[in-house]
Amino acid sequence: MLISFKKTIGHSETKKYLEKILISKKLPSSFLFAGPEGVGKATCAFEFVKIYFCLKEDKPCDECINCKRINHFNFPNLRLVLPEEIEEKILEEIESGSINPNNLRGNSFSRSLVISINQIRRIKEEIIYPPSEGDRIFYIILDGDLMGREAQNAFLKTLEEPPPYITFILISSHSELLLPTIRSRTQRIAFSPLTFEEFSKYKFPKLYNLQYLYNLSGGSIGKAKLMISKDIEDIKKRMLQILMMKKTPYHLLKGEIKRDDLILMCNILQFILKDLLNVKIGKEDNIIFKEMLPFYVRYRDKIRREEIEKKYYDTLELEDAINRRANISLILMSFPKFSFV
Repeated sequence: MLISFKKTIGHSETKKYLEKILISKKLPSSFLFAGPEGVGKATCAFEFVKIYFCLKEDKPCDECINCKRINHFNFPNLRLVLPEEIEEKILEEIESGSINPNNLRGNSFSRSLVISINQIRRIKEEIIYPPSEGDRIFYIILDGDLMGREAQNAFLKTLEEPPPYITFILISSHSELLLPTIRSRTQRIAFSPLTFEEFSKYKFPKLYNLQYLYNLSGGSIGKAKLMISKDIEDIKKRMLQILMMKKTPYHLLKGEIKRDDLILMCNILQFILKDLLNVKIGKEDNIIFKEMLPFYVRYRDKIRREEIEKKYYDTLELEDAINRRANISLILMSFPKFSFV
């Protein structure tokens, strides 16, 4: 038997470990695929399930009936759990073939969405029935950390004594938001940012500089794709304006503000602050936004190093608050503390 995670870029050691589990056929009742967003956790989870059920010797073949059914998500032994508000729409798109499960990113879902306690209760009712074909049923829970506290407590009870034919795969980019008891009862599979060589294997539009995208995304293909879909230059311009203001810049953030956009703005602000710090300590070659060097030179002597570092760590706390679904109005009110004036 030959196993190959063809569509999962990078993570060679993780894939070797998962291959051993598949060959042994001794699967735990639950996994936690944890790591940065957009590095291939969901892709790897779908490939894992496809390899398990593939009927050919070289797995996955993408040709046998099981592989084809999984690709179109009409396989009864694979259940996908998504935030309730978009679950029906996404499943319809997968079934129609307009979305390939291998390319579905958990964190493409807004941080404002939730996996409800009612969804977890339905899972608890479903798992009492053994598989109608095959020997196992997989539940892939995309963005498992989008479960609220009640839903997590309900899921914990399901994890305690699952039937022997059930395997849960929780996918999370923010596993710290999961209850410690959930983390301890799942087998953690760690994913890391991709190396530049691994990142380069993905086919991005040719007009984008790969090194620039890699630096900006932190080795996350998913985040790079999100940045491409947004107007990065416009976000940089708005962040510079925010840095020059003392008041909450509501006019720069007008319209419907999505949490994902706020996270991206935080990331851009983090890069600006790191660039400024590099210029201040004489490491201009390390900056990412090289076109902003005149701006950095202008402010490097006006702001103390300790102040830049504090602002940077404040952006990390702000990003964490956004991920924890803090009130957006309160988040917007915190932007003035990053001002340079």
